[in-house]
Amino acid sequence: MDLVDLYQFQQVRNVRRDQNRLGGQIDHQRAVSRDRDADIDERIDRLVMINEALWELLRDTAGMTEDHLLHKLAEIDGRDGDRDGRRRVAPMDCSCGAKVSVKQKVCTFCGEPPAHRTAFDWV
Repeated sequence: MDLVDLYQFQQVRNVRRDQNRLGGQIDHQRAVSRDRDADIDERIDRLVMINEALWELLRDTAGMTEDHLLHKLAEIDGRDGDRDGRRRVAPMDCSCGAKVSVKQKVCTFCGEPPAHRTAFDWV
């Protein structure tokens, strides 16, 4: 075996070692992602159950009907101009005239909180 063969052999060993190390990192990331997905699924299930309980309380105590609920859902869905089954909140106007993203708690330019935000806008 000459020097070039020894060099190539060492390079192949290094590549295999790196593949094994990266494979372990990928497996770890997959496990973390599965755990995160399971947590998100549990949270969504709890939120659905809470919303169902709130709806049943309204229905049973306030005389609301399924038609009332469906009408309100359609109204909320259409607020962003696109009836697609998703709730999107447009940026709000700040008192200083800047647009404030829904993800921002205060205006970048003046530091004031935007007006007319609801608790649901922060979700």
